[in-house]
Amino acid sequence: METREDAATWKKAAFEAYDSTAGEYAARRDDDPRLAVQLAIASDMLRGEHGRTLDIGCGTGSAFPMLRAREFDVVGIDLSSRMIAFANERYADDAGIQLSRGDVEFLPFATGSFDAVTCLGVFESLPDYTPAMREIARVLRPGGLLVLSIPNRISPYHITHDVAHATVWRAWRVMKPMLRRGASATAFTPTMRARRCIPWRLRAELARCGLSPERDAYTNFLVYPLDVFWPRANSVLSDLLTRMSVVRIVACTGCQYMVAARRA
Repeated sequence: METREDAATWKKAAFEAYDSTAGEYAARRDDDPRLAVQLAIASDMLRGEHGRTLDIGCGTGSAFPMLRAREFDVVGIDLSSRMIAFANERYADDAGIQLSRGDVEFLPFATGSFDAVTCLGVFESLPDYTPAMREIARVLRPGGLLVLSIPNRISPYHITHDVAHATVWRAWRVMKPMLRRGASATAFTPTMRARRCIPWRLRAELARCGLSPERDAYTNFLVYPLDVFWPRANSVLSDLLTRMSVVRIVACTGCQYMVAARRA
């Protein structure tokens, strides 16, 4: 069981990681093809829904055009005040978008005040999903829909990536300063840990919090280390795996897991 101190440490690391890179995030995030795929899946999961939606971890507002195209009124929150500032600048002329700084575990909204919630790229910053799930269930109206996206722990990409970084890359980081004459220590840069999900456990946890999973999908089929050393080959293989993802066992290799769950 994670303590509140653990949660605070994780969220502090996430805040530092995103707040310090908000400008670069604003400039490049919308051009990420992996995000475009996730937004297309989220849009499909929201088909037939309407009303008021809460976008948790909205960043600089990358999901807002998709949500507005679905004719939602949008409330966006993010832990980073710099992200909110960039989003405010981008969408200042849209009266259907409201923005504020907020924490997924302590949502400053009334019970049952949203018809839908989107949460793409937030849960991996939390050591314990349950408090956030309970808060989301609280602010959703009965019958409201959550669309959640989180990295998939059982993806071969993440497994091989973690093994390589724990062995080969760790050894290289130790040896590299020794190979430089008079090398000085580098400054500490905050890094963000990521808690990836096991999909069936995530669905069970959602159900325990009053959120009934209805649909799911896997996306972002990457192959490590091809994505680093041979991006073109990785792209070809990724396209092939995407086409084959209608087969469940192939789909499970996707780096990202998405699920739509309805408030009971």
